[in-house]
Amino acid sequence: MNRSLPSSSTGSDLSWNSNNGDGDDAYPIIFRNNSFVKSKNSSNEENIYSISDVFSIYLTENYNKDIILITSYMISILIPIYNGIELLDQSITSVFRQTFTDWEVIIGVNGHPPGSDVFQQAKVYENAKVRVLDLHTIRGKSNALNEMIKHCKYDYVALLDVDDIWLPDKLDVQMIYLVDFKYDVVGSRCVYFGDMENIVPDIPVGNISDMDFRKVNPIINSSAVIRKELCNWVEKFEGIEDYDLWLRLRYKKSKLQFFNCNDVLVKHRIHKKSAFNSNGTNHMKVADLVKEYL
Repeated sequence: MNRSLPSSSTGSDLSWNSNNGDGDDAYPIIFRNNSFVKSKNSSNEENIYSISDVFSIYLTENYNKDIILITSYMISILIPIYNGIELLDQSITSVFRQTFTDWEVIIGVNGHPPGSDVFQQAKVYENAKVRVLDLHTIRGKSNALNEMIKHCKYDYVALLDVDDIWLPDKLDVQMIYLVDFKYDVVGSRCVYFGDMENIVPDIPVGNISDMDFRKVNPIINSSAVIRKELCNWVEKFEGIEDYDLWLRLRYKKSKLQFFNCNDVLVKHRIHKKSAFNSNGTNHMKVADLVKEYL
């Protein structure tokens, strides 16, 4: 049987019925490009697939499932900036290149005077999907993130440090685990670049919900996608605010589910100006933080 697949431009809606040769529309497909679809079989069982999987299913002979649009899942991406405005072009370009396109970006410029040069440089990137906030009354990354979260429209939040870069399929891969497998926090492996090149740090992968987070920070900040209602950062642990959040969610919340993708989905920049590496007191803060959970 000869079947040709439909084409669609990025972000467009596509509705198409293909006759199976017997007069029945056995392969109706309705989806939004780069979103997820779900299927129901004759027993009313549901499965969720990525668009690439749908194409594979469609090409399978005698496959008789109806594929219908699933509720669209959207992501708010937070990029706080104090230092590193010169690196914004690289980080935000990696967002623009995502194969998953249902997102908004919120850039929060904090710790600078009103209308600062840093804010004006960030403002250049503002468009229908990117908002730039002048957080001139806010000091510190934790406080900036807590203010930025108030402006998020969507239920999932992705974190991106201005000096890091995402690989193009990052969000597409992670949404499978958030939507299909119902994980609350999803991270991934990363590769170092900058002052340290092509090293992939050893972090736990797969379902890490039961691991001891006190032994190591298991989630790379710029890899994390998290349910918005779980987001809250504490100024006391500025510089390691991400590790504090993971520990609080792991030990002080009712059972949450954490997952790290085995895929390398983030390029994490190592350089002398990065917040953790430039501040030796952060290593002492880690010890103090972990003590709170012993």
